[in-house]
Amino acid sequence: MGPWVGDIRSEVLFWIPFLRWASESHGWDHNKLVTVSRGGAGEWYRDLAPRRVEALDYFGAEELVRLDTDAVSSKKRRLQDRTGLDREILRVAKQEVGAKRVKPLHPKVMYQLFSATKAEPPDQETFRKFAIYRRFPEVPASGLLEELPQDYVAVYFPFNSSFPDTMGNRRFVDSVIERLKILPAIVFLNTNFADESDCSPVLEAGDGVYHIDHLMKANRKLALQSEVIDGAMAFIGSDVDLAYVAPFLGVESIFFHSEPLVAEALYLRFAESVLSETDGTNDLTAVQVSTAERIDGVVSRLTARRT
Repeated sequence: MGPWVGDIRSEVLFWIPFLRWASESHGWDHNKLVTVSRGGAGEWYRDLAPRRVEALDYFGAEELVRLDTDAVSSKKRRLQDRTGLDREILRVAKQEVGAKRVKPLHPKVMYQLFSATKAEPPDQETFRKFAIYRRFPEVPASGLLEELPQDYVAVYFPFNSSFPDTMGNRRFVDSVIERLKILPAIVFLNTNFADESDCSPVLEAGDGVYHIDHLMKANRKLALQSEVIDGAMAFIGSDVDLAYVAPFLGVESIFFHSEPLVAEALYLRFAESVLSETDGTNDLTAVQVSTAERIDGVVSRLTARRT
């Protein structure tokens, strides 16, 4: 099933629930299913398939881009069409699981539903006929995070289109982190990858401040970040992708933005509705920087939760 190499938000909201529906509605043998993902995201599929193939075990991130030679430029179309990348990943997946023949379920099948509804994100009532939402399985301990305390918040403030690199946003991040210092500990989810260096400055490690960038490897990045989030009191930051992951791990998610959310607002409404009806999940809240005093209420609530 896969490969999924698109955005994490759509993977969490659409692709994984679609696979769960396909598997359960057709009565597929759980032990014969194999999922293909990248960057350690396979942890989110553990209740779907016992066998998971990690694309970055075989291809570097740059190589994945290079192999995608017959894909068109649109990211949406890359997911809709089978490409050279898909065929190459399918080859190594068959090799890893020792299968001569497989029946692939490509994201193209799901995107045909999008075409049918003439909307992206799709109409929830229509799409949920083909989706089953559940909390993600708990992320198993890797042994890499034994130094983390019991109580902490997970923090990640990368710059992006909804939270660009401006002096105002940098000052805002500083003010948020200053407010968070009242909590027992802060764990920054920043990576050490050159292509992800556009993150706001973070505090030096020590005195209740923890970093995990030295533990990061491309094929385990999302697994490690998910493990940290899974044990956190809350996720706080500007990263759109991880903001959607956290609630499905049962963790409250506070997502800050300084630019108006136009297309993103549709996904947020979709997510809020789904999460409100899915047992074991938590809230996803988008907060405009101009109303960021709400962080004080969040900190007070998290502090009270410990007492």
